[in-house]
Amino acid sequence: MVSSTSTVIPGSSRDKLPATNLTPNRSAGHSSEAEFAQSFDDGTNLSSERVRVFHPILWKIKRLFRIGSERRLRIATSEVRDFAKNIVREKKTRTQTEILARISGSFIPILEFWQFQ
Repeated sequence: MVSSTSTVIPGSSRDKLPATNLTPNRSAGHSSEAEFAQSFDDGTNLSSERVRVFHPILWKIKRLFRIGSERRLRIATSEVRDFAKNIVREKKTRTQTEILARISGSFIPILEFWQFQ
Protein backbone atom coordinates (compact mmCIF):
# COMPACT_ATOMS: atom_id res chain seq x y z
CA MET A 1 0.00 0.00 0.00
CA VAL A 2 1.36 3.40 -1.00
CA SER A 3 0.96 6.29 1.37
CA SER A 4 -0.62 9.42 -0.10
CA THR A 5 1.52 11.71 2.04
CA SER A 6 5.20 12.16 1.48
CA THR A 7 7.83 13.57 3.76
CA VAL A 8 9.87 16.41 2.30
CA ILE A 9 13.28 16.84 3.81
CA PRO A 10 14.13 20.54 4.11
CA GLY A 11 16.95 21.47 1.78
CA SER A 12 16.43 18.46 -0.45
CA SER A 13 15.92 18.75 -4.20
CA ARG A 14 12.25 17.83 -3.77
CA ASP A 15 11.79 21.02 -1.76
CA LYS A 16 12.84 23.22 -4.69
CA LEU A 17 10.87 24.55 -7.63
CA PRO A 18 11.95 22.47 -10.62
CA ALA A 19 12.27 25.27 -13.17
CA THR A 20 14.30 27.64 -11.03
CA ASN A 21 16.00 25.56 -8.32
CA LEU A 22 14.67 28.08 -5.77
CA THR A 23 13.45 26.93 -2.40
CA PRO A 24 9.97 28.36 -1.84
CA ASN A 25 10.64 29.37 1.76
CA ARG A 26 8.09 32.02 2.64
CA SER A 27 10.06 33.08 5.71
CA ALA A 28 13.25 33.75 3.73
CA GLY A 29 14.73 37.20 3.71
CA HIS A 30 14.20 37.69 -0.02
CA SER A 31 10.64 38.84 -0.53
CA SER A 32 10.90 38.80 -4.33
CA GLU A 33 11.84 35.11 -4.32
CA ALA A 34 9.03 34.33 -1.87
CA GLU A 35 6.54 36.29 -4.00
CA PHE A 36 7.78 34.47 -7.09
CA ALA A 37 7.42 31.08 -5.41
CA GLN A 38 3.91 31.94 -4.23
CA SER A 39 2.91 33.25 -7.68
CA PHE A 40 4.41 30.21 -9.37
CA ASP A 41 2.46 27.88 -7.06
CA ASP A 42 -0.75 29.86 -7.55
CA GLY A 43 -0.35 29.90 -11.32
CA THR A 44 0.28 26.18 -11.43
CA ASN A 45 -2.75 25.41 -9.29
CA LEU A 46 -5.04 27.83 -11.12
CA SER A 47 -4.04 26.61 -14.57
CA SER A 48 -4.58 22.99 -13.50
CA GLU A 49 -8.09 23.96 -12.36
CA ARG A 50 -8.91 24.62 -16.01
CA VAL A 51 -8.58 20.90 -16.69
CA ARG A 52 -10.96 20.03 -13.86
CA VAL A 53 -13.69 22.44 -14.99
CA PHE A 54 -16.87 20.71 -16.20
CA HIS A 55 -16.96 22.56 -19.50
CA PRO A 56 -14.14 24.64 -21.06
CA ILE A 57 -16.54 27.45 -21.89
CA LEU A 58 -16.72 28.30 -18.17
CA TRP A 59 -13.06 29.25 -17.78
CA LYS A 60 -13.07 30.93 -21.19
CA ILE A 61 -15.91 33.20 -20.04
CA LYS A 62 -14.00 33.94 -16.82
CA ARG A 63 -10.91 34.76 -18.86
CA LEU A 64 -12.90 37.01 -21.19
CA PHE A 65 -14.32 39.05 -18.30
CA ARG A 66 -11.19 38.71 -16.13
CA ILE A 67 -13.04 37.45 -13.07
CA GLY A 68 -12.42 34.86 -10.37
CA SER A 69 -9.61 32.42 -10.81
CA GLU A 70 -8.69 33.77 -14.25
CA ARG A 71 -8.01 37.19 -12.73
CA ARG A 72 -5.75 35.60 -10.09
CA LEU A 73 -4.04 33.55 -12.82
CA ARG A 74 -3.37 36.71 -14.84
CA ILE A 75 -1.85 38.41 -11.77
CA ALA A 76 0.29 35.37 -10.91
CA THR A 77 1.50 35.08 -14.50
CA SER A 78 2.51 38.74 -14.63
CA GLU A 79 4.43 38.42 -11.34
CA VAL A 80 6.31 35.36 -12.62
CA ARG A 81 7.06 37.18 -15.90
CA ASP A 82 8.33 40.26 -14.04
CA PHE A 83 10.57 38.12 -11.83
CA ALA A 84 12.03 36.38 -14.90
CA LYS A 85 12.60 39.72 -16.66
CA ASN A 86 14.47 41.03 -13.62
CA ILE A 87 16.70 37.95 -13.55
CA VAL A 88 17.52 38.38 -17.24
CA ARG A 89 18.15 42.12 -16.79
CA GLU A 90 20.50 41.50 -13.85
CA LYS A 91 22.34 38.80 -15.79
CA LYS A 92 22.79 41.12 -18.79
CA THR A 93 24.08 43.93 -16.59
CA ARG A 94 26.48 41.59 -14.78
CA THR A 95 27.73 40.14 -18.08
CA GLN A 96 28.26 43.59 -19.60
CA THR A 97 30.15 44.73 -16.51
CA GLU A 98 32.35 41.63 -16.62
CA ILE A 99 33.09 42.16 -20.31
CA LEU A 100 34.01 45.82 -19.75
CA ALA A 101 36.24 44.86 -16.84
CA ARG A 102 38.03 42.28 -18.98
CA ILE A 103 38.50 44.71 -21.85
CA SER A 104 39.74 47.54 -19.66
CA GLY A 105 41.96 45.13 -17.73
CA SER A 106 43.59 43.92 -20.94
CA PHE A 107 44.48 47.48 -22.06
CA ILE A 108 46.15 48.51 -18.79
CA PRO A 109 49.43 46.64 -19.43
CA ILE A 110 49.61 48.14 -22.94
CA LEU A 111 49.07 51.66 -21.60
CA GLU A 112 51.67 51.14 -18.86
CA PHE A 113 54.15 49.95 -21.45
CA TRP A 114 53.70 53.04 -23.61
CA GLN A 115 53.73 55.37 -20.63
CA PHE A 116 57.28 54.40 -19.63
CA GLN A 117 58.78 54.50 -23.13
